[in-house]
Amino acid sequence: MRDPERRFPATPRRRREARRRGQVAKSIELSSVAVLVLVLLMLLLYSRSVYTNILALFTSSFEKIPYVADVVRSETAQNTDAALKYISSSTTSMLIKSGYLVLPILLMAFVVAMLANIVQVGVVFSSYPVIPRMERINPVNGLRRIFSLRSLFELAKALLKIAIISYVGYVTIKAKVPELPYLSDMGIAPTIGYIANASFQIFFRTCIALVILAIIDYLYQRWDYEKSLMMTLREFREELRATEGDPHMRARIRSMQREISRRRMLQRVPEADVVLTNPVHLAVALKYEPSERNAPFVVAKGARLIAEKIKRIAVESRVPIVENPPLTQAIYKAVDIDEEIPEEFYEAVAEILAYVYAMTNSPKLAIA
Repeated sequence: MRDPERRFPATPRRRREARRRGQVAKSIELSSVAVLVLVLLMLLLYSRSVYTNILALFTSSFEKIPYVADVVRSETAQNTDAALKYISSSTTSMLIKSGYLVLPILLMAFVVAMLANIVQVGVVFSSYPVIPRMERINPVNGLRRIFSLRSLFELAKALLKIAIISYVGYVTIKAKVPELPYLSDMGIAPTIGYIANASFQIFFRTCIALVILAIIDYLYQRWDYEKSLMMTLREFREELRATEGDPHMRARIRSMQREISRRRMLQRVPEADVVLTNPVHLAVALKYEPSERNAPFVVAKGARLIAEKIKRIAVESRVPIVENPPLTQAIYKAVDIDEEIPEEFYEAVAEILAYVYAMTNSPKLAIA
């Protein structure tokens, strides 16, 4: 039965595929706000320098207006051409000086925008979003995107941004209205300072509101991204098959791995010094190498059929077999293959090895 509900979390493979296609949880608002905050900080740090440069720029421009007017009123072609050239050169100079003021801020804004995106999603290069696909020109899919929850959220966010900026500007300018008539009596420097102060207030308040909006937008983008990666039961099963292979094939592989491990273990039985038995159900093969190990270790162990194979190989290889049910059971449960026996078994195993070495005239020394 098909389960249409997306209630399974995304697998690592699905996340990698989504990232490869350029699908990441990214908030454009967060990048925009980072740029605005940078500009705000630069205005705070370099406001005096910016103010001085702007004042000098406007002052030099305004001081030349009477000269240009006098030249134009002279009504001679030569003076008119000279005035036009002067206006052109002055305008070019003003634009260049303005560029020097704005260019550092633009460069820093570009760097901060890049860093904001990298912090959110890292470095992602994907051509998938620009590849033409038929579903993009499907009218039904287009209508679904238009009336989707994401589109409604983006619309609400855009309207909220407009409302925030409008409200902040309105409130700030409304508070400044009583002072506007006095601007006509001010000089250039006080007027520019007044306009800069009002602009900074609007900018600062707008930044605070947009920072809150950006945080909300980022949380929503993360939630929507995780929701879009959720899988149905059918998709989850397909992911498992793609990641780990078919369940029957995995079982077959595990069975083959166990068989290979079992064969390797049985091949080491002839190396053992003694095989302890239960006597029927269990078998543990021990080996002692004083020059390599501090204590005897298990080279093979098994129950039932594997125990019978261990005993048969031991008989064929002339490895002594000793029946000791309590010791066999204890070592079988406590010690894995290729591990040394614990200290509490030293005395019992030492007695067995001493007996075996005495019977076989082995040069090995029993453990103390």
